[in-house]
Order: sequence, then C-alpha cells, then structure tokens
Amino acid sequence: MKTKIKIKRGWNILLFYFSFLLLFFYLILGFFFLFTSMWMDFLPKGRGLIGLFLVLFGLFRFYVAYRRYKNKKEKINKRIEIANKAVIPTTSASLSINSAEESC
Repeated sequence: MKTKIKIKRGWNILLFYFSFLLLFFYLILGFFFLFTSMWMDFLPKGRGLIGLFLVLFGLFRFYVAYRRYKNKKEKINKRIEIANKAVIPTTSASLSINSAEESC
C-alpha cells in the first residue's frame, strides 16, 4: 500500500554538506585575516577582529545547520513510523473482522 508522504532525505543531506562547505569557507577566510598579511593595505586595523568574527560566524552557522539537520532527521523518522503504524493496523483489523465473520 502506498503512502502519500514525500520524504526528502537527499535534500536534507545536501544542505548539511553545503553547511560544511560554508564552514570551511568562513574558517579559511577568517584564518587568512588572522594569520597572514594578505589584504594588509585594505584593512590595516581591525583585521584580528574581522578574522575572529568570521571564524565564530562559521562555527555558529555549522551549529545551526547541524541542529536543523538533526531535527529534520527526527521528523522524517517520526513520519515514517507514523506511516508504518497507520498501514499495519488497517490490515490486521480487516483480518480480525474476517475471522470474526467466519466464526459466526
């Protein structure tokens, strides 16, 4: 029996990996500001602050993405469980009704 629940597992995993990509981007950019002399002529002061902000922002984005991934995964598992429970009782109920009719 088919259920009408559409589960987007692939999209959830793709967004999780995209958050990894953004984490590495922000970390690398932040470390460039903190530990190299690149763009020294554009920003002579405040480079450390910008680098620290980028590193912390990257870690924060990853934390939010991980929580979102975990919550969506739990919701998908609950939907699957509810769908499986909804299908099983209807078949067992019809079997018990048929067996009750046969005993009469």
